[in-house]
Amino acid sequence: MINRGSDFQKSKMILEKENILNKVTIIPKAVPQYNLIEYYNKSDVVVDQFLVDSTGLIGQEAMAYEKPLIQLVNEELYQKFYSEIPPILNASNEKQIYDKLVLLKENASLAKNIGIKSREWLLKYHNNEKIIKKYIYLYQAIADNVSFKTLKNEIQKY
Repeated sequence: MINRGSDFQKSKMILEKENILNKVTIIPKAVPQYNLIEYYNKSDVVVDQFLVDSTGLIGQEAMAYEKPLIQLVNEELYQKFYSEIPPILNASNEKQIYDKLVLLKENASLAKNIGIKSREWLLKYHNNEKIIKKYIYLYQAIADNVSFKTLKNEIQKY
């Protein structure tokens, strides 16, 4: 658990109450990237963000390391832009987060499967080739003064 955010102390208290704080590693606020890799490798699950409803860098890195990810996801948005919702555990409140953690703890094969599928999804939709093609299209579209509406419709093809 990263020592960051408005809910850090509250999360820590919940872990103490459940008598499982000793099973959680507290990560300092600022950690160099090469140290994060070590934490990902030691993690059973990654619980990321709940204010923004899409995956950020930490979530994508967790997926790359085949770690099951719990976070808030706008499923409609993912369905629209990727035609497929990422295989992560969607949660929007404390109860849902807790329930997802218990589910993963009680079902190691499910956790493993979600991790594997998450990496597959990430490689399918966020691979370098696709990203480069999108940037090339975007730069060319801007240079050609393509309308935002056209750009929005066309970018989904990449």
